Amino acid sequence: MTTLAFPSEEFPAQPAITLQIPQDWEPVHAPDAVMAARSAADDGTFVPNVVVRIERRPVGFEITQALAELTQFAAERPAGTTSEPFEADLDGRLFVGCDLSWVDDQVGTVLQSHLLGAVPSGPFLQLVQVTGSVGGGGTGPSGPLHRHNDHEEPHGRPAADTGWSTSAARLCISHGVICARVSACGMVDAGVKVLFCGEEFPASTGRRLTIGRSGDVEIDDNPYLHRNFLVVVEEGGLWWLSNVGSTLTVTVADDKGLFHAWLSPGARIPLAFNRILVWFTAGPTTYDFEIVVDSPAFMSVVPDPVEQDHSGGVTVGRVSFTADQRLLIVALCESFLSRGYPGTSQIPSSAAAAARIGWTITRFNRKLDNVCQKLADAGTRGLRGGIGNLASNRKSRLVEHALSTRLVTEQDLALLGVGLNP
Repeated sequence: MTTLAFPSEEFPAQPAITLQIPQDWEPVHAPDAVMAARSAADDGTFVPNVVVRIERRPVGFEITQALAELTQFAAERPAGTTSEPFEADLDGRLFVGCDLSWVDDQVGTVLQSHLLGAVPSGPFLQLVQVTGSVGGGGTGPSGPLHRHNDHEEPHGRPAADTGWSTSAARLCISHGVICARVSACGMVDAGVKVLFCGEEFPASTGRRLTIGRSGDVEIDDNPYLHRNFLVVVEEGGLWWLSNVGSTLTVTVADDKGLFHAWLSPGARIPLAFNRILVWFTAGPTTYDFEIVVDSPAFMSVVPDPVEQDHSGGVTVGRVSFTADQRLLIVALCESFLSRGYPGTSQIPSSAAAAARIGWTITRFNRKLDNVCQKLADAGTRGLRGGIGNLASNRKSRLVEHALSTRLVTEQDLALLGVGLNP
């Protein structure tokens, strides 16, 4: 039997809406609206109000179609007019709007300001429509609903009134501010960003943040690196990291070493923790970056301390390492541990790593074989090329595994006689 769930990727929830209203306004319930508010001062005339509606539309739906519907609505009313479309930014999301007006027999002139935004939501789009309305004496140039000219300050008061500011995305009705915020379906104010080489790259709901040789996050001009390798995208109420490359794999972990996964080409993983660490190798270079999610779906717990015996050996999970094996791993990870921020590093050659810890190359390779074999026997992928044959890129895979599981940390640099950064 198949189990269906709501919300889910197939049946996503509606976008989260936050509406800030003036103190002298009150919430009301309106037909077919997810949210509505109006002025509490009811003098028997048309009461200024704002209404938020959400409708499902097909994926190919365009905002111009909704604008055409509004134009038709105004044309069917006495003295109906429609303004030219304008753009507004609501909490980082682009909305398109227009103003309507017509004459009502009882109210007089009615003026509406509409904002329309499409939110991708699984197999369809969610059309969010914010509508502010005033009527009668509130519709004149000095009335309570007025849209600023481009030269007027967003928070200024050009006459005795406030108005609609496209730059501040605030709908001001009857001298009060209505500030609408529209978030991703199922996630409120996700605040997802990628950190790489000291820079921040924020992700936006409704568009893909690409990572690669020539993506939104330009990693490096490395011919071994895909032009578009990884994608951060919101879908079905969750943020995802997708491997859209064809050859490279990715190691993904939380910042406490409790969760790690290997992301093969074509696979994706939800960004369910506050900080997600990512490593991958392209040619001779290994890269790492962080993804920060302000409001994650899950929280990591504090891990148990690593067990260490009197001889300097450690036990991580089911795998025990001798002091020499741990020293070898630290030597391979030194450039990552000492850097202190996400970026680019090269894993040292076996000869360089052996010289760093005063070993012969023969001794180093023998112990490297032992470490990789021990992890491979415990189920760690990527350390074998086939039955009985260790993979040629085992060092990069070993480094990614050691960092993602926190097998070694900055504290272990002391084994190499390296002081920690203040």
